[in-house]
Amino acid sequence: MAVTELLLPRTSDAMTEATLSAWLVPSGAEVAQGDLVAEVETDKAMVEVRAEVAGVIVAAVAEGATIEVGSTLAFLLNGQDIEDHRAGRLHLGSGPIPATPVDQDAPLDPAPAKPIPVASTPAPPVNGATTAPKAPHASPLARRLAREHGLLLEDLSPGTGPNGRIVRDDVLGHVQAAPAGNEALMSGRQKSMVAAMVAAKSQIPHFYLFRDIDLTTVLAYRRDLKESGLEAPSVTAIALKALGLVLADMDFARRRWHDGRVLESDEAHVGFAVSDGIADIVVPVLRAPAALSLEGIAGEVRRLSDAVRTRKLRQEEMTGAVATISNLGMFGIDALLPIIPPSQTFIIGMGRDRPELYLDALERVKSRNVVTLGFAGDHRVMTGVGGARIMERMDELLQHPLLLAAAIS
Repeated sequence: MAVTELLLPRTSDAMTEATLSAWLVPSGAEVAQGDLVAEVETDKAMVEVRAEVAGVIVAAVAEGATIEVGSTLAFLLNGQDIEDHRAGRLHLGSGPIPATPVDQDAPLDPAPAKPIPVASTPAPPVNGATTAPKAPHASPLARRLAREHGLLLEDLSPGTGPNGRIVRDDVLGHVQAAPAGNEALMSGRQKSMVAAMVAAKSQIPHFYLFRDIDLTTVLAYRRDLKESGLEAPSVTAIALKALGLVLADMDFARRRWHDGRVLESDEAHVGFAVSDGIADIVVPVLRAPAALSLEGIAGEVRRLSDAVRTRKLRQEEMTGAVATISNLGMFGIDALLPIIPPSQTFIIGMGRDRPELYLDALERVKSRNVVTLGFAGDHRVMTGVGGARIMERMDELLQHPLLLAAAIS
C-alpha cells in the first residue's frame, strides 16, 4: 500500500488551526514531489502547501474548511492504490478514502474517524514542533464561527450534537449569552500575537538603551525631494535602510539565540511592525534592505503593509529577520521600548521628531530636530556595548541621507 497523508503543518508555535483557502490542483490530478497543491490561511499569513511525494492527489477537505494542525488535507496515492481508489476498493482504517472532500457546511458523521495508517512517515511539523492536542469534536461551520468570534472550542465542549459534537447553535448561544461589556472577544490573530509576546518577554532577557538622533538632515532631504516634485521615502523607510546596512556591515549584529546556542546568520533581513487596528500587530520582513534603493524599500513597505491589512501576507514574508523597527512617531509618541519578536535579537523603537535647542561649537544657540531611538536587545547574544555600537552606527548613517540613498551593499 502506497498512501501518504498530506498534513496541515505548524508554521508557528502559536498556530493550532488554519483555513483551507484554495486547492491549486484538482482532486485526482497527478503531482510531482514539491509541487504547490494548496494555500491555507493562518491567523497571520497565507501558507503554501507542497506535495511531500509524487502521486495522485485526493483532497480530504473542501475549500473554506477550518482544520487543526496535523489534520489530513489530502491523500497522495501511488501504484495499485490509484485504481483501487477509483473503483471504490481502497479501504483504510475506518473506511474508504472519501471520493469528494468534506464541505465545511455539510453534516459529518457523529463520531470522529480514527486515524488512517499510512505507508510512509509524514514530514514533521516546522521547527520540530509537536502536533497539537486533539481539539473537541465540532462541525466545520461551528469551528469557523468560533474562530470569527474569538472563542475556544474547549470552552464550548461538550456540545449539544451527537456524542457531544459542537454545532452552530452552541457557538451562537455562547455569544448571545455572554455578558455585555465584561470581556472583549479576541481574534485568532490577537491570540497568536499575545502568545508570541508573552513567550518573548518571559524567555528573552531584555536590556534597554536610549539614544537621541539628530534628524535635521534627514528631514531636510525629504523636504527637498517634495519641493522638487519627487516622492520622498518615509522616515521608517530610511531607518530600515540604515538598519539593513548595520546588519550587513556588523557581523555580531546578525547573531541570534537558537536552542541554547548563538548562531550567526548570513542574511541581513529586517522586520517592521505594522498595526492593523488597535489590537493586532504583525511583523512583515524586508529582505536584505541593504541591497535595495530607498524607493525600493518604500515600495516594499507599502506592499507588505497592505498585505497585512488585507490578510494576504505570506508565511515566508514573516520569517528570517534578525531585528525589527517599530515606529510610533506618527502618533505623537516621544519614545518607546517594544518587545523583541520571537527568534530575533533586537528591536529599535522610534518616537516622533521634535525640535530641540542646543549650543554649537561656538556656544551659539541653534535649533535641530531629534528623534529618540529605544533599543531592546537579547542579553544572551550581546552586551550593552554591542547595542551601543549598533545605535552609534545608526546615528552616523542617519546624518548622511544622500550617502544612505546611494549605498547598495
